[in-house]
Amino acid sequence: MNPFFASKPEKLAQIVGQDEALNEINTFLSNFKSGKGLFLYGPYGVGKTSSIYAFAKEHNIELLELNASDSRNQGQIEEFLSNVTGQMSLFNPKKIILLDEVDGLSGMKDRGAASVIAKYIEKSKFPIVVTGLNVFDSKLSPVKKVCKLVEFSLLDSKSVEIILGNVLKKENLKLDEKIVKKISLECGGDARAALNDLFCFVLSESKLEDVEVSERRRTPSMNDALIRVFKSTNKDIFRGAYDDIDEDLDKIFLWLDENLPREYLEIEDLENGFENLALANRFFGRINRWQYYRFYVYCYELLSAGIALAKKVKYSVPPKYKEPTRILRYWQANMSFAKRKVIVEKIAAKMHVSYKKALKLIYPDLLNALVNDKRLVEELDLSDDEISWLKKKLN
Repeated sequence: MNPFFASKPEKLAQIVGQDEALNEINTFLSNFKSGKGLFLYGPYGVGKTSSIYAFAKEHNIELLELNASDSRNQGQIEEFLSNVTGQMSLFNPKKIILLDEVDGLSGMKDRGAASVIAKYIEKSKFPIVVTGLNVFDSKLSPVKKVCKLVEFSLLDSKSVEIILGNVLKKENLKLDEKIVKKISLECGGDARAALNDLFCFVLSESKLEDVEVSERRRTPSMNDALIRVFKSTNKDIFRGAYDDIDEDLDKIFLWLDENLPREYLEIEDLENGFENLALANRFFGRINRWQYYRFYVYCYELLSAGIALAKKVKYSVPPKYKEPTRILRYWQANMSFAKRKVIVEKIAAKMHVSYKKALKLIYPDLLNALVNDKRLVEELDLSDDEISWLKKKLN
């Protein structure tokens, strides 16, 4: 028995949870015309490679594959494509060329290899299919231009559970349904990882109380979350985009405020996006003022679904998202207020008044004297840094 349950699906209909993507694959490959390739993108373990194997098997088509694990350089990639696109098969008049995990091929570290792949896609008489994680990598631009893009979404736990159940049935194996459900819930939407866990439990004949599945939660960056929201209209992708982000909600607002105009180029889409951002901010204000913590769910829905569905089309703008400049301005303002606070506190202490009175009534009138009167500077014991800051305030 293979530890990875390598018996791949033999029909597209056996691929679970990717109906829209499978329809696009079937239409493209069944009506293939030279000059265009197919680019399947999405997370690990969601069926990108399996779907091509299934189509080839179902239609009795030869499949020739180059994988990232082969660590091919640009020259070797070109040699492979030259051989497979220029020769007819001895046994099968039809074939599909698969470049799996194309963003992991060693030759893809520069644009040269991408241009080579694009060149062969345009002139190949056979369909060339590439798969990858990050379709938005600028180095892949030449490939994207000559390919139909097909998105594979993260699998939900129910889909993974169906996949595991089908494998157990095919292999004539039995496993506690609660264990299958636990694996499905904690695989992070990665069916490949779930199958590996399944094999381990089948071998060990574990009981539920003995099962410890390490939850496969990747730690995404804010950039990953924004890609899920800005680049998709699929609820399975944008929903929960911020769940594992190590950022406070107010910081998420700033990231979206900074990058919405960089992403949504149509005025109407941008307007809709900012309307949802503003509405989320209104709920956030009520949370802060009145402690209506139940409003958090509205904030996150508006910042994910609201922003994602504000656009009419998916933009092909490379995702070069920038950290909010407003954060830097906040920091600069806080530093400025901190210096002023220290100076005003010194004035209040010397003149035996409150900080508030010193700030409003005395500090503005003394500002010029604080810079020019050496005796006053000595009396208040102002540092060189504080004097320098006061001089900048006057200039």
